[in-house]
Amino acid sequence: MSVLMTWLPDRFLLILLLDAWYMKGSLVLHLIREGVTVIGQARKDITLFLPPDNPPRKKRGRPGKCGQKLTLENIERFCRPVEKSLFACGSEQVFQFYETKAKVRFLDGRLCRIVWCRFMSDNPSWSDWHLLISTDPAMEGAEVIRFAPVGRQKCVKLLHALFREFRQFPTQVNKSVGGHHAGSAG
Repeated sequence: MSVLMTWLPDRFLLILLLDAWYMKGSLVLHLIREGVTVIGQARKDITLFLPPDNPPRKKRGRPGKCGQKLTLENIERFCRPVEKSLFACGSEQVFQFYETKAKVRFLDGRLCRIVWCRFMSDNPSWSDWHLLISTDPAMEGAEVIRFAPVGRQKCVKLLHALFREFRQFPTQVNKSVGGHHAGSAG
């Protein structure tokens, strides 16, 4: 990653999308140290905490590091639901989501943007809830959803949309490399 970062201009925002399989603390923390913003779908059972409510009056002892535990079951107490039509994964979709800033335990208590979302499927019913995490807490929930492919079918749709986009770019690539036709073996 550091080699890639040397080729990018200063203050270039690099966003890396990760599947739930790769949303592990060691990898994500390393990417954060390299200056990469990570957005990914995470397991629903990870431990999330709201930022602590530090009262202005002085109390004895150290102030708390974490606030209340945050789960899908209790998020309605802290956030209001949003329903929005967004262009995500190559098509216009209706999403329902909750968003907030929370501390993520597997990221050593780092403050992140948390988005619980679901989308209207083709057979007009809501999908299962998906947990998305952005390591940039300033990023809006709708923006996180636009970046992150939600669900396996969404990933396939996103790949098809990306291939369509790439086909539209004019290619100036020399097809012969080292005396061989590009794409041929040997």
